Amino acid sequence: MVFSQVNDEVQRNLEAEQRRLKEHTLTLRNTGCAVLSRTEVGAWNRAIQSIEDTLSSFPQTWIDSSHLVSPDPTCMSRAQVRLASNIAPAKRGSNNIGDCLIVEHLLEMGRLLKADAFMQPFLFVSSNAKDFGRAVLKTPLDTEFQSAGIDYLPHIEAAMMQLGF
Repeated sequence: MVFSQVNDEVQRNLEAEQRRLKEHTLTLRNTGCAVLSRTEVGAWNRAIQSIEDTLSSFPQTWIDSSHLVSPDPTCMSRAQVRLASNIAPAKRGSNNIGDCLIVEHLLEMGRLLKADAFMQPFLFVSSNAKDFGRAVLKTPLDTEFQSAGIDYLPHIEAAMMQLGF
């Protein structure tokens, strides 16, 4: 699930990570050329290419399987109440309505999926530990997410592991 407000940011982050992946695989290729024999370099480069191809396919797979969510008036109202009441991820003195909008839409989607007996993992991945929590969600997000059938993971590596990648 991707919200239209963050879609461009997600795309920019994925592109940046793909550039980093290319940089790292280039370093691995160069290292292989420096320390391996000529006959081993071909196999090394094929292995590196295979890893790069596999890792490069993940972002597009996730984008292809995501759903663009339009703002829902009820969720928007609940997000404003959450912000005004300083209920996580809102906090006093901050105008982080964006995080509140994401949470309220996410909770609504979780409730709808749960009501339809959705059986696949529903993950929320965010490295924003300040607003959501480090290893576990802040209160009351923890119980809200659990009730909606949503698992919180603080980084993409944890999501990949949970999904078996």
